[in-house]
Amino acid sequence: MSMSIASPASIKRLPSRELAERIEEFRSLKDGWMGEGSIAPVVGDLDRIVESFANHYSCDLPLPQLFPTSDGGVSAEWEVNDWSLSLAITFPEFSGYWHELQNETSADDDRTLNLSDADDWSWLTQRLRDLILGHS
Repeated sequence: MSMSIASPASIKRLPSRELAERIEEFRSLKDGWMGEGSIAPVVGDLDRIVESFANHYSCDLPLPQLFPTSDGGVSAEWEVNDWSLSLAITFPEFSGYWHELQNETSADDDRTLNLSDADDWSWLTQRLRDLILGHS
């Protein structure tokens, strides 16, 4: 009987349990959850976020805090060293508005990312890595 062991590269990395659990909480939201006019996230959009983090987000990086937004999107937020970082994820275009603020100096920068594009995910993970290592 022959056994083969899967190589690490062949195993699809899943997002952390905390990320998937937090997204799961958003599935029960209904329109009006945050007052009149607020929109609940679409379940398929939430699945897309979980899948994208699983496929593109590096497991050596800290996971963001996640919050639903009143327009049916999700905000991902990190506090890294002396930086406040956020990615406002919107649908149906599946874009992310990235904003970084250096808390001590108030220096900031922003850009819009196409979250369907692997290159934009690579930029995001590299930028997080640079800020964690202090290479602003």
